[in-house]
Amino acid sequence: MQVTTGRPSEQKASLAGQSTLHSARLREAYARHRGLVYAVALRVVRNPHDAEDVVHDVFVKLLTQRHRCEPTSATFPAWLACVARNQALDHVRGTSRRRCEPIHEGSAVNHDRERDERLGAAIARLPPDQREVVVLRHVAGLNPVEIAGRLVRTPASVHGLLHRGTGALRAQLLADHLEPSIAAA
Repeated sequence: MQVTTGRPSEQKASLAGQSTLHSARLREAYARHRGLVYAVALRVVRNPHDAEDVVHDVFVKLLTQRHRCEPTSATFPAWLACVARNQALDHVRGTSRRRCEPIHEGSAVNHDRERDERLGAAIARLPPDQREVVVLRHVAGLNPVEIAGRLVRTPASVHGLLHRGTGALRAQLLADHLEPSIAAA
């Protein structure tokens, strides 16, 4: 802890000088490393606009949480890349459930009703515990740890149920000549 001596006006001037020095360092870090942060973020979020948001969030974090890190110049880019990766993963986790568009009757997004009914019937034929885990994972978008908490199960048991349920669903869909497909992004 740094103890400042002198009159209160001298203490305020010292703190203002430190803030100016930090702002200059932050501008320099941004100019030098924004490309690195953007590249790391883009690799995780796979969307240029989201990657720009992550760059912004990383440098805001540097500004607001500067007391938490004082890495040496040799390790700063590596540390910054880790911060960027973690921020990008947080961004993906936060937006993964918001990327839904409403389905309008007659639109290209609206699937064939017969296909939907056959898919629903295949899901209904799954054992109840497998059906519940498959729906929570693939329809509600919860991850296995969230599902485990909701169903009061261990994550390992959720993984097992999800594996067996997905395999059984795939087999039923193939038997019904309704091949699984991947939704367009």
